[in-house]
Amino acid sequence: MSGQRIPYMQDKTKDERFFILTLIAIAKEMLHGGYFPPATDIDLAVGLPLAHFAKMREAFTKYLKRGEVIFNFNDMTTVINIKNVFV
Repeated sequence: MSGQRIPYMQDKTKDERFFILTLIAIAKEMLHGGYFPPATDIDLAVGLPLAHFAKMREAFTKYLKRGEVIFNFNDMTTVINIKNVFV
């Protein structure tokens, strides 16, 4: 990791960086709750600035709703199934 902030991007669906940050947030929430399952279903509630909501809502939903995702976090592997995305 570079330690540098990601520059502002109006359209966060242009690359994978924001999705990876979302996976990190999911993993941290699971660990904070004391549960890091080998597999689980996830519903995401996410926000967009009001100025971009109408234009970006559909693309942002599609960007995040990927179904089954396998990832590692701190040497632990999990499979999450992103079932619903609420923007």
